[in-house]
Amino acid sequence: MPLTINIVRIATEPGWSLEVVNARGTSIVWSDAFASDREADAAFRKTLAEEGVQAFLDK
Repeated sequence: MPLTINIVRIATEPGWSLEVVNARGTSIVWSDAFASDREADAAFRKTLAEEGVQAFLDK
């Protein structure tokens, strides 16, 4: 299952944003901003390790 992981910082907003897009184009966005891109990446990896890829699939 291919996933696209977008970690971005918008210049006008504090923090970093994390979005995961699955193969069907469904976007999962974390509601909280992260202090760094590394923290956002760690949050993605933690979710993947704890819940598996199923966390990002359409239900």
